[in-house]
Amino acid sequence: MPVTTGQNIEIADPTMTDIGLQNMRARQQLFQVVQTLAPLPPGSGIAPGILAPGNYKGGALPAGAQVYGYGFPLVQGAVQVQGDATLTGCVFAGPIAVAAGSSAIFDGCSFSDTVSMAAGATACFMGCRFKDAGCVSNLGAAVNAQIVGGLKTSSAPDSSVTITGRQP
Repeated sequence: MPVTTGQNIEIADPTMTDIGLQNMRARQQLFQVVQTLAPLPPGSGIAPGILAPGNYKGGALPAGAQVYGYGFPLVQGAVQVQGDATLTGCVFAGPIAVAAGSSAIFDGCSFSDTVSMAAGATACFMGCRFKDAGCVSNLGAAVNAQIVGGLKTSSAPDSSVTITGRQP
């Protein structure tokens, strides 16, 4: 078993197997990556990057935005997607607007308010949960709003969406 120092440096046990050494190196590399990426501090507005557990404000996401939540950070307030964006593992308590000509991928997110899509916007919701008043309101063609898997416990109706495998 390796010994961990106070600075997350592991010292290998001389009897450690090759697999054990590989696992130790992988943990050290992962720790270095997380330190380098520096998650956005809770209390700030949503922005491209990593969101740590905690509460975040809404805001506008620029084209090319990639937002990765770990520990299901809570985003309170309106969010505007202005261009192509990927959002993973976030909990949204406020409304979301996807602008015309924009495309968004929501993966493993939770919504308790409306996701509004302008005509010409596209979005894919994979493994997402819609609760409370969570729903998708799409002003464009149903093929532009894809809901794949996930769960809906909200009674708010979706409009102009294509649903594959969502429960109920």
